[in-house]
Amino acid sequence: MFHADKSNLLKVGISVSIIFVCILALNIGEVSGAFPGAKGKIVYMGQDGDPTPDYEIYTMNPDGSNITKLTDDDVYDANPAWSKNGSKIAFVSTRNIDGGNPEGDEEIWIMNPDGTGKTQLTFNSANDREPDWSPWGDRIVFSSNRDGDYEIYVMDTDGTKVKQLTNNTSSADGKPSWSPLGDKIVFYGYDGDHEIFVMDVNGISITQLTNNVVSDIWPDWSPDGSKIAFVRDWDPNGDIYLMEPDGANQTQITFDGKRNHWPAWSPDGKRISYVSTVDGDYEIYSMNADGSNVTQLTANVGSYDAEPDWQPTAHELIIVPDDFSTIQEAIYYAWDGDMIFVRSGIYNELIRIDKAISLIGEERDTTIITGLNEGTVVSIGDNASISQFTIQSSSVMSGGISVNRANNIMILNNTIKNHRTGISLYYSSNLTLRNNNINNSKFDLSINGRSLSDFLHDIDTSNKINGNSIYYLVNQTDLTVNSVSHPDLGYLGIVNSKNITVTGLNITNNYEGILLAFSNNSIVNKVNLTDNRNGFHIVRCNGIEIFNSSVTWSNANGFYIDNCTYLTIKDNLIANNSFYGIRIEYAGNNLVKNNTIDNNADAGISIAVSSGNVVTDNFIVMGHQFEDYGHGITLATANNNIIQRNYIGLQKWVGLLIQHSDNNNIIENTVTSNGVGIFLESSNSNKIYHNNFIDNTNQTYVSDSMNIWNQSYPSGGNYWSNYTGVDLNKGVNQNLLGSDGIGDTPYIIDGNNKDNYPLMNPWETFVISDIASDVIDANENTVYFIYPDYQGVKPPGVKYAMLSDWTAAGYIVGMCSNRQYEVTDTNSSIVDSSDGSLKLSNETVVLFGGPVVNAPVNYYEKNRIAPLYFNNAGGVLYWHLANGTRLDDTAMTFSELETGNDMFVVEAFKDSSGNSIFIVYGYEWKGTFAGGKFFKFVIYPDISSYTDSFYVFRWTDSNGNDFADLNEIDPSPVASG
Repeated sequence: MFHADKSNLLKVGISVSIIFVCILALNIGEVSGAFPGAKGKIVYMGQDGDPTPDYEIYTMNPDGSNITKLTDDDVYDANPAWSKNGSKIAFVSTRNIDGGNPEGDEEIWIMNPDGTGKTQLTFNSANDREPDWSPWGDRIVFSSNRDGDYEIYVMDTDGTKVKQLTNNTSSADGKPSWSPLGDKIVFYGYDGDHEIFVMDVNGISITQLTNNVVSDIWPDWSPDGSKIAFVRDWDPNGDIYLMEPDGANQTQITFDGKRNHWPAWSPDGKRISYVSTVDGDYEIYSMNADGSNVTQLTANVGSYDAEPDWQPTAHELIIVPDDFSTIQEAIYYAWDGDMIFVRSGIYNELIRIDKAISLIGEERDTTIITGLNEGTVVSIGDNASISQFTIQSSSVMSGGISVNRANNIMILNNTIKNHRTGISLYYSSNLTLRNNNINNSKFDLSINGRSLSDFLHDIDTSNKINGNSIYYLVNQTDLTVNSVSHPDLGYLGIVNSKNITVTGLNITNNYEGILLAFSNNSIVNKVNLTDNRNGFHIVRCNGIEIFNSSVTWSNANGFYIDNCTYLTIKDNLIANNSFYGIRIEYAGNNLVKNNTIDNNADAGISIAVSSGNVVTDNFIVMGHQFEDYGHGITLATANNNIIQRNYIGLQKWVGLLIQHSDNNNIIENTVTSNGVGIFLESSNSNKIYHNNFIDNTNQTYVSDSMNIWNQSYPSGGNYWSNYTGVDLNKGVNQNLLGSDGIGDTPYIIDGNNKDNYPLMNPWETFVISDIASDVIDANENTVYFIYPDYQGVKPPGVKYAMLSDWTAAGYIVGMCSNRQYEVTDTNSSIVDSSDGSLKLSNETVVLFGGPVVNAPVNYYEKNRIAPLYFNNAGGVLYWHLANGTRLDDTAMTFSELETGNDMFVVEAFKDSSGNSIFIVYGYEWKGTFAGGKFFKFVIYPDISSYTDSFYVFRWTDSNGNDFADLNEIDPSPVASG
């Protein structure tokens, strides 16, 4: 019977070895709870000379004292083996009691630890030998020659239900040893000499572990399952070796030049008993598991002592539903070190393992714990383990198996399915996952934490997500991860590693699309992360560069960046994420550049408790459209950051939300069509200038803040589309007659804030009417790209790109990686003048780089540029008008884009002198949105017939040269307006 009173410290019932699952394949320090040490007795076979020499069964203490004879017959008694609960001994005997063995061959018997209750289990004319008990104590595996040669068999502990497992003609299979998990059997077989093999408990999937010209025999599995001891039989001597369960790392541990054999592990896995001839006779010794500290246990001159087996120490075996009807009730009455064995069945309960116990299912497919969609199905605490279950049906985020702030846990051989999150590891350390299948869950695996130990786990590729492998890479250097090097990748975690290159992956349905933790100097390029909780989760990393990737439809954040420095996030598509496109916390000196950040619910970019970050040249549109929130860029307790040259539009609430943040530079951004253009709360000394605030419902909202809204004259302040002042004067005090592009009166924000030099036209917009008198002579073979007039001030950091092509046919092709930036002519000479202004002649063709993909509404309305944007609707890409009207004739699928198709927009109008100006902007697909941010500029010889309108043309890159050749462009526009 089993104890049922927790106050009773004297625990009664069946003693059991908890054997295994607490420490498989990892060192978790002292495990005295699970394996209290070498306290169990050693049973062995010894030679008895009274009255005639025969072999009997004995027990002794682990130090060799208190030798007790259990059998005393003039027969052969051998091969003793303790049951896993220490309550029975199986052995081999040639005895014949009540006519049960008339042939006098070897049969298998069992008896009590004191030698009483001897019971015969096998009855045949063959030899049955070398028994070993299953971990559950319900079956015995043994070898027998009943089919003519020695094979491996299994039977119930009453001798019934005998099943043959091996069938190797003319072979000799022997000394089977059951794995602690009960799912494998190791044995020696024959391939010309004896070798070690392992198989499943049903006899299939036999794998050879050793391959030598000598014999490898007598394997014995360690209690934690991490090692197999065996004998390499160097005739006439032999030595004891250790290896891992897959045959790796075969290591010799005896070196005395004598015959050493029959190793047997102590219950705590720290020592090994064995037989040696080191003193001339066969005696029993013990040693540490590394071969040190050898101790002789028997000393019988002229005798033969052999075949030791160590008794498991006392722990409870609790069986559900035999002893308790529910798993949780069994856990409540268990003590540290106990094992709970759960028979096959469906258990509708939520369980919490809060003790150092092992919870083991009978069969993983038929032992089912279901949460009925009510909560976390299994929560696990320190030093516990769970194995061989199907765990299904939870509706909460922590999901199927949750480990929260716990350590030294094993999760083995489970099927986890139908959850919000399959396995959740939260602020926990030293976990081992093996052979788990996570299927059909919203988020399959979650690993979260702040310290390095929170991420140092042993998780190998035997774990699968919907059939694909989990790659959890720890302490790696100079590694490339792609679909070839890491096939069937279902999850990627990179921990404490450096110089890693990740490219060309598609990852979905994990809590983290890609986890990067405590890693440095690595590159992630051209990955597609969709339908994860967080696309990227990056923790305490340095020098990571992520570019040309797509992060979409995350249930929370596209990027979640925590405590990182010197990251570069550039040229990515970050769209349709439920919280933030990019969330940065406790981070510094990171660069976020040239990303398309579209339709992220809470904010496009959120920066909190961070400094020294640069956010530049990003396109951020469409925050949450159905709730009363949605922001472009937010700063919260974030100081000394740079927010520059971003386009922020169509946010339902705020374009720029600044709270409790000081000394930031917010410059050269276009903030348009938002609920509030810029919102400042308890934020001071921020420099806010050269921005365009266009058509926001409320341009500003300021509370308890004093900031700087302009540079000194003549650089100026910001452009405000609702500014009603005039430009009749110029000068520092705006009291000199003459226009200078700056309003004559300040733009008032509130009583403490004003823009002293409001711009009359949007920043970085070329003002045609202000072209200076400089004249450039041009001919048909020269195309000039004109530098915008910044009211006589040349902006810093302008980048130039070469004009790509110019043909006699009269069309041009150019690329510019920065919108609105000047491009050079074919001779690379930069067309510039001292004041940045140029005169157009009738022969000069002028080309402006237009907006990027998703070009916003009214971005260039002062120059009459058409209000178009490019967007995805149901997997098909279209140009849209400012009012949201879709131009159906511009439809293009992703597959068309991937095979060399593109679209671009041409806008044509006249300057004040009647010269035709054509502005061409478009989007080139490069496998991902983020990879396609190059513009194709094309002008036709007869395009002067198109004036004051926009036109959408289709281009197919037939020859694959990445240039819009004339014969590749359909001269008829697919849309116009």
